[in-house]
Amino acid sequence: AYKPAEGGFHYLAAIRVEENTAAPEGMVSFTLPEGLYACCIYQNESFEVGVNINLSNAIAYFHKWIDDNGYRTEAMFEAEYYGPMAITDPYQIELWRRVGKDQ
Repeated sequence: AYKPAEGGFHYLAAIRVEENTAAPEGMVSFTLPEGLYACCIYQNESFEVGVNINLSNAIAYFHKWIDDNGYRTEAMFEAEYYGPMAITDPYQIELWRRVGKDQ
């Protein structure tokens, strides 16, 4: 069972698979839950800047945007996507958060 560190957080490195088979020994399988996701895409001067100061700013902006636009967080995790464009210009990183719409 997943138990986040008290007062902290865990990182999960993952890869997309085409077929949901048993995970290799020492690894676990995790499927993102279905639902509505908000995505924040931000570009950086370099990868290092993107995963340091700009990441903190992007997370703060993203959470404010979610609140200001009538959404609520549906899950206690946030996915960061580092695709091929994260390590080359424009050093683009994506944040994904499962959300619900307030009534």
